[in-house]
Amino acid sequence: MSGSTGADRIQSREHFKKFLASYEKVVKQFPGFVSIKPSGSYNSNLSKQDFGDIDLITHIKSDQDKTVVKKELAAHLAKLPDSVIVPFKSERYKGKKFLNTGEIVTIRYHDEELGYSVQIDNIIALDRTEAGFKLNFLDLPAEKQGLVLGLTKVATIETPIPTLFKKVGIKVPSKLPENEEYEFNLSSVEIQLRKVTYEPGSFKQLKREVVWKSRSFEDLKKILYQYDLDSSFEDLIKQAKVKLKNPRSSNRMKGVFTSMISVKSGEVGTQKGRDKEAAIKKVMDIFGESTMKSFADFLTESANPLKIRKVNKDWYQIDVEEDKHGIILRAVAIFKTEHNDWSVNDGEPMPGRKVDDLRRYVFSKLSLAKLFAHDLADAIKNDKPFPKRSNDKYI
Repeated sequence: MSGSTGADRIQSREHFKKFLASYEKVVKQFPGFVSIKPSGSYNSNLSKQDFGDIDLITHIKSDQDKTVVKKELAAHLAKLPDSVIVPFKSERYKGKKFLNTGEIVTIRYHDEELGYSVQIDNIIALDRTEAGFKLNFLDLPAEKQGLVLGLTKVATIETPIPTLFKKVGIKVPSKLPENEEYEFNLSSVEIQLRKVTYEPGSFKQLKREVVWKSRSFEDLKKILYQYDLDSSFEDLIKQAKVKLKNPRSSNRMKGVFTSMISVKSGEVGTQKGRDKEAAIKKVMDIFGESTMKSFADFLTESANPLKIRKVNKDWYQIDVEEDKHGIILRAVAIFKTEHNDWSVNDGEPMPGRKVDDLRRYVFSKLSLAKLFAHDLADAIKNDKPFPKRSNDKYI
């Protein structure tokens, strides 16, 4: 079965094409529909013959906010007969007809001729440039995505800022005070240029401000102009080994890569899992022994399968739920307050970011904060009642 929908696997590339053709006839009835294009391993691994689901770049032309478009598309699809858009059968989402998370609207679609249903992830794009950006990024194999993310992150400490800004056409001041610097951040959504403010005399981040962003893959090529992005993972990592000179770059490359590439429980012992392990080892070998744990090693201190990772000495994070592209949808953050107490936030991927229905709890010891956070994360993940802060076990 496939993911949250409980749908079947796609049995062959031929079936994949047939699902695409019949689904297009259904989704094209939505106002503003432009196109659907498959992405991911269907394109990047031509030898692959069966698939867990179908990832589509679904281009909808609209002047409305994306959250509105996604909500309307989900409602439009949910109104179709259950014989076409099938209710989910996984235990957690049983009876639902769509999931609306992040950039994606997920459905379970049935093809009458093929006689079974599959999970389709509609990754929404509102213009041609954004659609092209998402397709180009998501068509990269996961290991190469992790490498490109790292190279993007270190671009501003490896290449003179005026050179980068001139190549890309970025119109912001190139000089900053001593405790500030620029950094690029890349995701499947967009490229951002952030102005980062540090605590004086350290690399502890106090504030980040997005000063420029782009959804053009051509801009990414300009930022990474020293690299051949069409080359294989092995060739690209060799290029990085030769070109990266700043001592900070190695740690950043390792940190970004190990947070992006993880061997999930269902991949252990599979070829996909072994490929990821080999890629992680190669990155560690080239950029030195990591001071961070790999995602595969982010384990709780109990038998609980929830993942905890140490981001730095003052901040831990438990990943409650993430989408198929590794983007965290919900998390529990544990971090030190300015008074040296420990704070636990529900649903907040990064401390300080405002989220809906945010709950905050403060503890005197890290061990108590971790215990409460584990219980809270387990409750979120499994739809259990939330733990009570007043319980004696947390005091």
